[in-house]
Amino acid sequence: MLFYLTLFLAFLHLKIFRVRVKEEKMGAVITGEGIINVLALVSLLVFGFMNLSWYFVLIASIVFFIVAALMVVAVKLGIFVDGKPVLVMSMIYKITPLLAMVVVLGTLTTILL
Repeated sequence: MLFYLTLFLAFLHLKIFRVRVKEEKMGAVITGEGIINVLALVSLLVFGFMNLSWYFVLIASIVFFIVAALMVVAVKLGIFVDGKPVLVMSMIYKITPLLAMVVVLGTLTTILL
C-alpha cells in the first residue's frame, strides 16, 4: 500500500514541478529537488516492476498520472469562493520541498522493507 501512495505522491510532485518550470525561473536547489524526485520515481517503478505484477504497476501509474494532472489543472484554473481563489499555485509551490522529502522517504521505506 505504501508503494501506491508513494507512487501517487511522486507523480503529483512531478506534475507540480513541470508546471513550476514553465511558470518561473528555476534555481539550483529546486532543480536538484526535481532530479532527486525523478530518481526516486524511477527507482520506485523499477522496484514495482520487479516485485509486483507489471499490469498493476502500469495501470496504477497511468491512473495516478491522470489524477495528479487533473488536480494541478483544477488548482491552476482556480477554485473560487466569493470571487477569491481558495488555493493558488504559489501556495502549492511552498509545500513541494516537504512533498519531495515524503516521496524520497516513502521510496526508501518501500524498497528497504
